[in-house]
Amino acid sequence: MILLVCHAAPAVGLGHLTRMLVLANTLRQTGVACRLLICGEILARRDLERFPWRCLAENQSLCDQIVRISAKETLDAVVFDLHPRQIPDELVGLLDNLGRREIARIAVDGLLDQVQRLELVWLPSFYMPPDRRSDLAPHVRFGWDRYLIRRHPSPPEWQPGMRVLVLTGGSDVTGLGRVLPRLLDAGLPPGTTVCWVQGPYADPPDLPEMPSLSWTIEQSPEGLGNLLAESGYVLTVYGVSLFEALQCGRPTVVFSPYDGRDDRELEALAAENVAVVSDAWESAVASLAQLMADTERARRLAAAARSRLAVDGAFALAEEIAILI
Repeated sequence: MILLVCHAAPAVGLGHLTRMLVLANTLRQTGVACRLLICGEILARRDLERFPWRCLAENQSLCDQIVRISAKETLDAVVFDLHPRQIPDELVGLLDNLGRREIARIAVDGLLDQVQRLELVWLPSFYMPPDRRSDLAPHVRFGWDRYLIRRHPSPPEWQPGMRVLVLTGGSDVTGLGRVLPRLLDAGLPPGTTVCWVQGPYADPPDLPEMPSLSWTIEQSPEGLGNLLAESGYVLTVYGVSLFEALQCGRPTVVFSPYDGRDDRELEALAAENVAVVSDAWESAVASLAQLMADTERARRLAAAARSRLAVDGAFALAEEIAILI
C-alpha cells in the first residue's frame, strides 16, 4: 500500500492534490494500491471516489495520523506533496520513524532540506538553479520528463481560433477575477469567446455589465482536457495548469501574480520558447492579443511545448516507486 499525503485548501490551492490524484491513477493502472491523506479543506470531487481517502481538519496532526495508518496497514511507501509553508514541526521524527521501519519515503516538489532522510525526491519542474545542481543528491530528479499532470491522449492538433481559456488557479488568491475580465473584454479582438475557469475555492469573476466579447464560466471542472481541446489559446497563472496546457500543445501566455516568487523560473521558461511569458497581468492581456494575431508564432510555440512534455512523468515516478518497494 502506498500512502499519498498532500495539502489542499483555499490558501494553498489544488496543485498538490491534483498531482497526487494523477499519481494515484497511474499507480492503480500499474496494479499498486494506494490511499490519500489530505490536510486542509477539500470539496466534493468525483475523482476522489476512486480511492480510499481522508481529509484532516486544521487542528489534527498530520504526522500522528500517518503513524496511526502505518500501525494499522502495511505501508510500502509514503509520498509527501506538502506546501512549503505548512511543513509540520514533527516531520523529521516521522521520517526517522518510517525509515527505521523500512517504509520508503518520497517527496514531491519539496523537502530538499530533508534529502538525506528520503529515498527519492521528485521535482516536477524543468528548472533548477545552476548553482544548486551540484548540491543535489543522486536520488533527486527534475526535468521536463518529471511533471505529474493529467495526460490527454491524442489531443487534437492546434488550429487558429477565437476561443481563449483563462486559468487563475483553484483559489484565485490574488483576486484576478475582480480585475482581469474587464481588461480582457477591452483588450482582445472582436469575436473572441473567453472561457473563464472558476476554481472550487475562487469567487465568480466580475464580468463587465455590457461585455464586448462572448463569455462562458466553467465552475470547478474536474479536468481541463475538453476545455483545452476546444480552445485556441490559453492565458494562465504560473502553476500546474500551465504545464497541462503545454502538454496539450496550446499556445499559452503565462504570468505570475505572486510578488516575484516565480521570477527566476519564468525567466528560464521564456528561454525555452514554449510559451509567452509576461511580467504582469496587464501586459499578459496585450501579449495574448499579439499572439492571437501571429499564427506562425503560435504554431511554433504549440509544437515546441508538446515536444517538451512528451514523456509521462507519472509513469516514470511509478516505475521508481516500484523499484524502491
